[in-house]
Parts: sequence; structure tokens; C-alpha cells
Amino acid sequence: MKRYATEVEDYYNRVTAKQYNPTREETKKIASNVPIEVTGSPTEDLDVSNYKDLDRVETNKIRGGMCLVYLDGLPLKASKIKKRIKKWGDEFGLEHWGWIKDYLELQKEIHSSGDDEDEDSEEESKDQYTPSDKYLGSLTAGRPVFAHPGEKGGFRLRYGHSRTNGLAAVSFHPATMEITERFLAIGTQMKMEYPGKATVGTPCDSIHPPVVRLESGDVLKVETREKAREIEEKVEEILFLGDVLVPYGEFVENGKKLLPSPYVEEWWEKEMNKALEEQDVKLGKNFDGKTPTPEEAFKISDALDIPLHPRWQYHWKETTPEKFKALVKELSNGKITSAKAKECLEDILVEHKQDGNQVKVKSEDLKVLQRLLQDKDRLREGLKEINDSEAIQELVSDVSGYMHMDQAPHYIGGRMGRPEKAEKRTLNGDPQLLFPCGKEEGGRMRNVSAAYNQTMHGEQGIVEESIIHNRCPECGEITYYSFCRECNVSADEIWFCTDCGKELDHEPDSCPSCGNERFRRYKQTEIDVESMLDKSMKNVGVNKPPELLKSFRGMTSEHKHVEPIEKGLLREKYGLYVNKDATVRYDASDLPMTHFKPREIDVSVEKLRDIGYKEDHKGRKLQREDQILELKPQDIIIPDSDKTLSAANYMIKVCDFVDDLLENFYDLPPFYEVEDKGDLVGELVIGLAPHTSGGTVGRIIGFTEAKGIYAHPYWHAGKRRNADGDEDAILMMMDGLLNFSRQFLPDMTGARTMDAPLILSTVLNPDEVDDEAWAVETVDEYPLGFYEETQDYKEPWELDNEIQIGEDIVHSDNPFQHGFTHDSSDVENGPVQSEYVTLDEMSDKTSAQLGLGEKTKAVDEDAVAELLLDKHFIPDIKGNLRSFSSQKMRCVDCNEKFRRVPLTNQTIAPSGKETAQCPECGGKVLLTISEGTIKKYMQPSKDIIESYEISPYKRQEIMILNRTIQSLFGKSNHQSGLKQFT
Repeated sequence: MKRYATEVEDYYNRVTAKQYNPTREETKKIASNVPIEVTGSPTEDLDVSNYKDLDRVETNKIRGGMCLVYLDGLPLKASKIKKRIKKWGDEFGLEHWGWIKDYLELQKEIHSSGDDEDEDSEEESKDQYTPSDKYLGSLTAGRPVFAHPGEKGGFRLRYGHSRTNGLAAVSFHPATMEITERFLAIGTQMKMEYPGKATVGTPCDSIHPPVVRLESGDVLKVETREKAREIEEKVEEILFLGDVLVPYGEFVENGKKLLPSPYVEEWWEKEMNKALEEQDVKLGKNFDGKTPTPEEAFKISDALDIPLHPRWQYHWKETTPEKFKALVKELSNGKITSAKAKECLEDILVEHKQDGNQVKVKSEDLKVLQRLLQDKDRLREGLKEINDSEAIQELVSDVSGYMHMDQAPHYIGGRMGRPEKAEKRTLNGDPQLLFPCGKEEGGRMRNVSAAYNQTMHGEQGIVEESIIHNRCPECGEITYYSFCRECNVSADEIWFCTDCGKELDHEPDSCPSCGNERFRRYKQTEIDVESMLDKSMKNVGVNKPPELLKSFRGMTSEHKHVEPIEKGLLREKYGLYVNKDATVRYDASDLPMTHFKPREIDVSVEKLRDIGYKEDHKGRKLQREDQILELKPQDIIIPDSDKTLSAANYMIKVCDFVDDLLENFYDLPPFYEVEDKGDLVGELVIGLAPHTSGGTVGRIIGFTEAKGIYAHPYWHAGKRRNADGDEDAILMMMDGLLNFSRQFLPDMTGARTMDAPLILSTVLNPDEVDDEAWAVETVDEYPLGFYEETQDYKEPWELDNEIQIGEDIVHSDNPFQHGFTHDSSDVENGPVQSEYVTLDEMSDKTSAQLGLGEKTKAVDEDAVAELLLDKHFIPDIKGNLRSFSSQKMRCVDCNEKFRRVPLTNQTIAPSGKETAQCPECGGKVLLTISEGTIKKYMQPSKDIIESYEISPYKRQEIMILNRTIQSLFGKSNHQSGLKQFT
């Protein structure tokens, strides 16, 4: 077990940091309970740091596969395993996996961020939720912490399903996304405290907005993005971040207990409607979805004996007895002037203005406060007894005669993860053609045009490289393609003995010359790139070789198959890039959507009717652009924004490329004939996720400003993905059908099958998608009993008032019907690009990160600063110092790598610096890790320890590292050469 713990620790610290870093205790707990030995082949050249030469472990090297089980496997999936053991454990004989519950308790104890409590305290209950700081474990520079675990003023947990959340995604108020300085954009990944590990944010404006205090002292709710932008420079503190809208299905999927719901508008409406039915009372006005005035709210509560409307209840539990007493005193005097009373108003989130020394509360709120606290005698007696925040809410209920419910039982912490993405997919080196240009002939840029112009053995445009050989059955000429370009017939295979090189017209059992049993279809040969490129340019109407046509030094597929050069020329013409399977792809973040409005996707009502959208989600005929339509399960909405490379524009180029290829290479009529993005509506694409080999057919129906692809949860789940920050690719259907071939795939483990559309799902079967999508709700409201039962911290499967989810209807006649509980005026109403992407310099990103923390009530900026040092800067500096001492050298011309500086062919550069010369090509040899790489985080680290309260240990660690760097590089202006020491 100690070897497991050490090896997992070494993998995380020395190989690659993963999502979660389990403690040694966690690893030992898993290792001692898993009923089989988890092992694997060594994958790294590194030895474990301890516990070597053990009899029961076959290697001293780090085993990557085993480590991933203990890093990305059980620790991250434990809660989901617990859910399934609870459901199927007895049926499948898995009772011995009950230890997973004990493991989760250990994990909870380790990552608890609460204060130490008395062990004998009777208040602590196993049903209660303890805030967890696990999501802060891998904090990086420039990506801010929005809220610490359970801190007042963080994100208030609210249950509900918007049109664009679910499948791990959650929704925030658009003003929240704006007021957090746009670090939280549509599609930005956020690491969450609860209920899941990660999510992406989408906007929903029917939930509680953020509340801020301005530099003037004014406190206001920021209702719109426009207001947030207007006051951005004036915000002194974000008192409350607003709601995070989390679907019930997320608790089902993650196997997490339901936390108590705040008393929200939809709960109040349920209670009102129930009371109306039971008491047969007529209000004379429909208040569903509407906020009553204070007078109306009091009348409804009096008539129906229900709590006040949530708008007129305040966050009484968030203030202190001392502040509350000050507010009560000054309300009775008719004038609020003291700092304590103002702080109380800020705590309970009452809007007000600072007018000199006096605080002016909005008239409606002032009336409510005065009415709630008008019984002076009872209030005076009650104030003598209150000693904690809980008692304040009880006192207000008792004194006013109106029941007050908890407005924020739980706050959820979160921090920024990966920024949203919408960009073309390219391979390393940005190749445009699957064809060899040679190690030297194509130069450092792997340029076919460079190979075309270079001279070898007195001949221009010759590349010596391994390539497949075929023979034309009619003219007998050798061709590198599967057909003869001259005779236009399929070519026959040629095989070569790997020992003697004998050429054969089929693959025999053994070589007739030497008896060898191994054969291949390629051999090293001199490729006449000049002649081939000239013919290809003529075929597609290109007058001269492009300045840069990037390809590969050599092919990596099993038989070294290559593409016709014409395809590369046309990709270069349209600014496209090839992938390993010869397709052109576009990557974007996954965003869920179940319903949309025509105006949100930039498509006319007429066009939508043409492609099958005849009715809205209520069954009414589609006539207006503001009607809500239910998204069909295989329809997608692609990015079209000036903030990034537009998917619409890129796909138009792909369509033009395909049409050009059909006309000029295949001598066929064009297929797409696209003139603008509107012509893309109705066209088919293939959706493909990394690490899978199955594509899913989708249909483009619209466009979004967001940097992500909106699609039905079932479509994303069909690709085996969710919306927790994942990104996937799309490619035009005809591009895939015309150009894809598995013969191009690299002959390496994984690459032969993963991230390639080897199979295609043309019709989406909800019974075959990832079952995470089955947890998405299908209802348009939650029952009253649900809100009441959440107060007991129940497991999702323990509810008496069950909520219908996809799993309940997956085998029905209509498994795709979904509802939503919270509408949005516009799903596009949010920042489309995170500030993290906008800022260029890391120093600016870090400054903005810490600056946001300083003005957010739910964030301890000193703790963030220390975490930043501990989790990012210090490990990075140490790692770079370690890498510098064992780095390789690189030739700037041929890119040859050297383990040490070549000691021969030394030259003196014109600058006076001594420089090693590459023995291969004579080029300049440089270090691969520069001095600047090591120093880049040192100055920001020194700035942090000067500006924030950092522990003495971390301060000393930074200063020691600074001295180490100075002793290594000194203060000289140039690097000493080797000759100085000979």
C-alpha cells in the first residue's frame, strides 16, 4: 500500500498533474479494499522515489495505467459508484463494495474546510453538509476563485433546470457573469464545490442577481449586464454573487445528498396555490411568476397563512446580533446613520443609498422593515435573548407574525477552470497534407514547397523517404496512390520482404528468397516531389507552388499511405488544416440545450419551418421569432462570433474546399454550393469526441455568439461526453465521406482507433447514449414536496416526491421530451469570451485574479495568494530548475536533439558568444529551457509575498528559490562558453 501511495504521488508530481491529487491516506484506503491487484506495464523512464525492489511488484518504474486508476478512477467516481452500489449492490453481489461509503467519509474529512468543532458537539449530524475545499486543489495563475467553500456571499444553491443547463452544466445570472469581470463567460469551465467536480456556466436571468456595494456606499442588486458594465469601475465589494441554478438531475447523477433549498419564488408559488385550493380563497389577481407589492404580499400571507414572498424576506441569518440591534434601534429613531446598522443592511442584502452620513433605504423595503419590526415591546424582550444569527430570523418571525424562511441555507464555492474554446483543430506543426516532405528536404517548417525547390544528388525536388508502393495493372508503372493517375484504374498491391527487400505481388506466408515471414507495403525511395507537385497544381488550377504547404517529415501509418497532393493544395488555398485521418475539424466546448428561440440562433422562422420546426414547445404554430421551440435531438447550433474563429466561416471554407475538390479532382459536380452561413442550415456534420471511435450525425440549424456548440443532452451523450468543460470536434459530412480513410491513421496504440470516426451513428437511440443524459429532468416544475424534503438532506433516491428524469421515459414512445423550470429572456445574454483569454500577459491575469478576490466578500484574497504560490508558482519554479539541469539541446535549423552540448565544431558567434554547431547540419545549437522560463514566476511571487499575508514558511521558500536562481545564473550579461574552462 505504501508503494501505491508513493507511486501515485510521484506520477502526479513528476509526470503530469491530474484533476485530483488524492492524499496518501486515500490511496491506502482504496488499495486495502479493492479486491484485485491494480498493476500495469511501466510507462515512464522514472523510478519511484521509494519502496523499490519489492518482491510483489515487477518493476521499479512508474506504472501510468495503475496511477490513473488511483487518480482519475476511483477517487473521482466514488460518489457515482456509491449510487450504483446502493441501487444494484444486492442484485449483483457487490455488498463487499460498501467500503466506498467509508472512503467518501474519509475524503470529506480530509477536505473539510469548516472550523474545528468540539467532538462532543451534538449539533454535528451525519446528515449535515460540511463545506469542502477539494476544488481548490489545483489552483493556477490567472484563473480566479469566485467563492471559498460555504462562505457567505458565494453562489446560493438554487434548484432548477434552465433551457441550457443539465448534463453537468449549471446556470448563473448574466449580471453575475459580467460583475465577476467576465472571467465567467458562457462555456467557461468552473470547478465546483458541490454537487459535481466541474461544470460550465450558461446564463439564466430568472434567478437572483448579484448584490454589490459601490465606492459611494450604495448597495444595489445588479439586475442586468448593462447595469453591471455601467458600475464595473465603481464596485467596492461584491456582497452576494447571486444564484447558481443546479438541476435536480445533477444530484442524481453524482449520487450526492440534496441540500436544503432556499425559500425561493417557485416554492412560495407552490405554497400559495396549495393554500388557495384548500381554503377556497380568491385573491383577485394571478401572482404566478409575478412579484407582489409589499401590501399584496402581507395580504396574501394573512389570508393564506403562508410565509411572506421571498422578495420581502431578507437574509437575516447572515448578520450578527450586534448589527441587528443597531438596525432596530435606528429604525425606531427614523434615521439610519451608524456603521453597524449599515453593515446589517448589507448583510441582509437590502438595497440602499449612502447620502452623506445618512443611509436611505428604498421606500418599499423600508415599509417592510418597519412593519416587520413594529412591535417594539416584544422586540425589546427578544433582543435580550438573541445570541446568534439563527435566533435573529426566529425573532423576526415571532415579532412580525409572518413566518420567515431561510433565504440561503447553503452557499457553493467555485473557481475558474479552463476557458471556453471554439477553434480549428490542428495537429502539431499545422500540416495541410498527408504526404512526406523528408526530414531535411522540407526544412524545419516541414514545407513541401521547400522540398520542391531544394536540390539532392544534382536533381531538384527529390525527397528520400519511406512511402507505399502500388503498381498499375495496365501500364505497369509504380504509383503511391491506390489508383493509377494515368490509366484511372485501381492499382495492385506490392509487398516487400523486410529482410532481403524482394518485391512481391501479394503477401505470402514466407519470402521465397530468404524465408522471412515479415512483409510491408512500403520502402525507402526517392520521391519526385517536383514532378508530382507540378502535375497536381495543373489539375487544380494553381499557377505556382504556395510559399508554405505544410506536411509531415515521414508518414506514421502502417503502410505509409499518402494523400493526393491536390488535396493539400486546395486546403492551403482555403486556409484549412488536415487531421490524422485526412478530415478537417473544428473544436468547441460542449453546451447543452433543450429549447431555443429563433432569434437566439440567427435563423428566420421561415427557414426553421422548412427544416421541420412547425410548432413551438406548447404545440402552437410557429409564427414569431420569440416563440420557444424544443430542440430536436440531432440538431446543433455552431459558433459564429467575431471573438474567435467562426465555426460558420470555417465550415463554409470546408464546403468550398469539398466543392473545388469534387470539380477539379474527381470531375464531379459540386455538392454544397454555399454562399453564406445561411446555406449551412440543414447541412449534416459528424460530431466526434477524443478517445472514441464512433461519430454521431448532427444537423446545423443555427448559430451562436458563444464559444461552444449547443446541442441536445442526448447528442452530447451519444458522443460519450457531458458539459463539464469537455470539448469535441465537428466535421462536414461530405468531407468525412470523401477524404476519411483509416489507412491514414498512425500505427500506434490508441491512435489506430481513438479520435477517429471508424463507425457512424446516423440515428440517435436514447437507449444507447451515456446514461448521464438520463438524469436530465423532463418536467417543467418541481413539486412542493421536493422543496420541503430537501430540508432533511435526503439522498435523491429517498424522495417521496419523485421528479421525472430521462431514465423514466427512455423506453417510452417519446423519450426526447424535456421541460425547463426557469426560462431565460435570451440564452445569448452573457459574456462570450472570458477575460482570461482577453488578457495577454500572465502578470495581468494574475493581477486581475487577485483583484477580483479582493473585492469579493466570499473570497479570502490572502488564502488565494498563498494557494497560488503553493499550487502553481513554487512547483513551476522548482520543476523548471530541475528540468534545466537535465535538459536537452536543439538545433535551430534541423531540430535535431542532443542530450548534451556537442563538443566539436565550436564557432564564435559575431556577438562574441560561444555557440555549439550542430554536427548534422552545421546549425546553431541552443538550450531548450531558457533562463527566462525559470525566472518568469519569481517576480510575481515576490510581489505576492510583499502584498498579502503569506505564511512565514512560504515567504522563506520563495526567498530561498530566489537565491538559488541567482546562484545559478548570477548577474552576468552573457553566458560563459565551454572554452573558458579548457
